[in-house]
Parts: sequence; structure tokens; C-alpha cells
Amino acid sequence: MVIWSDRVFVEGRLTEAAISIDGNVIKDVVPGKCPKGTTVNLAGHRVIPGLIDTHIHGSADADTMDATYDALNTMSTYLASHGVTSFVPTTVTASEDNIKAALANVARTMEKGCDGARILGSYVEGPFLDAEHKGAHPEEFLQDISIEAIERVLDGSGGTVLIVAVAPEQPKALEVIEFLLSKGICVSLGHSSAGYEQAMLAVNAGANRFVHIYNGMAQLHHRKPGLLGAGLLSDAYAELICDGHHVAPPAVQIALRCKGPDKIILVSDCMRAGGVPDGDYMLGYLSVVVKDGIARLANGGALAGSTLSLDRALANYIEMTGEPFEMAVLAVTENPARSLGLYHKLGSIEPGKLADITALDDNYKPVFVMVDGDIKLDLRQPDNDMSDFRK
Repeated sequence: MVIWSDRVFVEGRLTEAAISIDGNVIKDVVPGKCPKGTTVNLAGHRVIPGLIDTHIHGSADADTMDATYDALNTMSTYLASHGVTSFVPTTVTASEDNIKAALANVARTMEKGCDGARILGSYVEGPFLDAEHKGAHPEEFLQDISIEAIERVLDGSGGTVLIVAVAPEQPKALEVIEFLLSKGICVSLGHSSAGYEQAMLAVNAGANRFVHIYNGMAQLHHRKPGLLGAGLLSDAYAELICDGHHVAPPAVQIALRCKGPDKIILVSDCMRAGGVPDGDYMLGYLSVVVKDGIARLANGGALAGSTLSLDRALANYIEMTGEPFEMAVLAVTENPARSLGLYHKLGSIEPGKLADITALDDNYKPVFVMVDGDIKLDLRQPDNDMSDFRK
């Protein structure tokens, strides 16, 4: 198969190029005019690596904590309709049994495969968090972190956990970070009251990302820069929710100015109400009310995830910052792939990498999506508009 466009994103710029695909792998990328025998002509569309959502709880009325194949497959199909080709299903704080069931289900689903976006592994967000900044995590299930507690949670996950969120002020946080890194698991810092020094100790120990920066942490103070200060100044990646509700545009600009375009990771943090009408939903054990697309806890009004899609996050990010597309797109492709140590096979269009391709129109909406060499969305075809998911 050969895909061509006059706006293929290769080596940091949009250019005319043909992408040759052999099975599920990109075989070659050849600059130039549209060659004879082109299978898919995407002229006028930005052709980019598939989007990667590394922090997502649910969508389309399905949730990671449902712990069923159908839930993850529904999320997978919804995500593909929004240009996402890989994702990391994310848990919330719950009983150990429920978290373990969700993680085991991720492992089983990865083995079976999904109809849309590919599952890369799971993200354990809780229970090793701080009560003061728990957000939409039920306090009764929070617990102190230890190697023993981590081993219990990971048991049955089949080695598929990719990220664990940690509040670095916990007494055993540093030894647990070392343990997780020895297992090839990334550590994300957040939902925390940690001071700047505590956070930097965790970064120096190997934590490489911050959970949705600005949210779930004390705000910056000129004498107490805290976790947020560490997130802005360190070399670690910063997750960012660009829905216009979690973080104001000037704060998005500040994060970009501090981190640079290669350390921002756009995430959806979407819960099950993504892509479905406003109403009453559950996020783990907590009741959530969604109004005007904004998800808040029913018992207090705190934000409870989002209904954001990653293609919309990219559009918002560009609008909020004025960042050139060629730089902004890194936050949904190369940066998440690098943060997980998967850039050797994901995150760019080049020979030898998986054939994960997304084409965007001028409004940054997907018109064509390929996962592993299989076409999942092609809006040039009237019978493949996926209108049920593109709301």
C-alpha cells in the first residue's frame, strides 16, 4: 500500500511524500510528487503519526474500571475515530481487588486485540496519592506506598503496567521509584502536596513525568514552588489537559515556555462521558455530573476527568499558544512515545516503524486513520464515517 500527500509530517516538517507500507510496518518514505499506483491519495490533508493518548480513563460510556473486554474495545474504537492509534487505559483509586481486575483485563485485552486503537499497557493512577490533592479519587481507598503494596497491585497484570502515579512525599517513595524503574515502569508524580525539594529528589531518582500539571497539586508560590515548580523547571515530561477548563490559556503558555515543545504531553484524561451526551455518570466509585461537556463530582463540584478528545486537545493547544503545527504535533506523537521508551516503533513516520497514520483536515479533525497497517477510518468513503463516535 502507498499513501501520498503534499503535507506529510516527516523530519519535523510538512512535505510532499509517499509512504510505502508493507503489512503493519512503514517500509519507506519517498519525497516527491504523487507516484503512479498510489493506493490512498490524501492531498490537502496533514498526514502525521497516529496520536497517542497516555492518560485516559474512559469514553463512549465505557471505562477502564469496568474491567471488561467490551469496555476497552469500545474505547479503542472511539479513540480511533478521533485519530488516536495507541492509548494507555488508566485506572482510578479503588479497592485493590478492583484495580487488579482492571489491570488483568488490560493484559487479556492486549493479547486479544482491539478493533480500533492499540492498547500499549496500563496507567495506575492511585491509590498511592495524597489526600489533600486527591481530586476525583476516593480518600477511603488511598494508601501509603511500599514495594509490598506495589507488588500486590501489579500481581496479575502480566507485566503490562507502563506508568504508576506516585505522591513523592510519601516516606518510601524513593525506594519504590527505584523498584518500579527496575521493572521498566515509568513513574509519574502528582496528586501530591510535595515540596519542590521532595519532587526534585523523585525526578533525580528517575520519575520522568508529572500527572496533568497544575491539576492535583499546590499552586506555585514564590517561596514554596512545590511540585508545580519542579514540574515546570525539571527535565521531566509534563502531562497537560487542554480542554479550556482544567488549565487557562496563559498557564498553558507558561508551561510551554518553561518546558519547551519536546517535554509537553497532551492527554485527554477523558472519563466515560467522552463522546456521549451530558448527564450523570460514574468515575470509579464516584458520581459525576456532566454539564456542557464539563465533568464534575456530584458531591462537591471538583473537576472529575474530562470529556476531551486528543484531536480537540491538539487544536486547543495550537489556539491557546500560537505554536506552529509542526511543533505542537510533537505533544501528541513523538513526546508520548519517547516518554514511554517506545519511540523506536511509534511516534514518527519513518521506515521500520509501525504503520500508524492519521490524516487531519484544516480544522485538525481526522479524515483517515490507520492502525498497524489497517484502515480504521476513511471519511472519503461514505460508508465509513463513524458518525456514532464523532460527536
